[in-house]
Amino acid sequence: MADPRLELTSRDLIFAATALRAQAVRSAEDAARPEYGSTREVFARSARGQRELAEKFQRIGEQLAPRSGR
Repeated sequence: MADPRLELTSRDLIFAATALRAQAVRSAEDAARPEYGSTREVFARSARGQRELAEKFQRIGEQLAPRSGR
């Protein structure tokens, strides 16, 4: 039997997507800061990866969400 504490709901995935998007914005802002110099590309790559993962979480969460009217 599955442990309910280890299950993800559509709401969990959508919340994670929102949090990842917020972090991606922060990483993109850090990438634009000149004082970070050589690490700016690392921040930019991180932001892209976070946005991609957030999009996947969002799509899966929306597919799992119960539909109203059914």
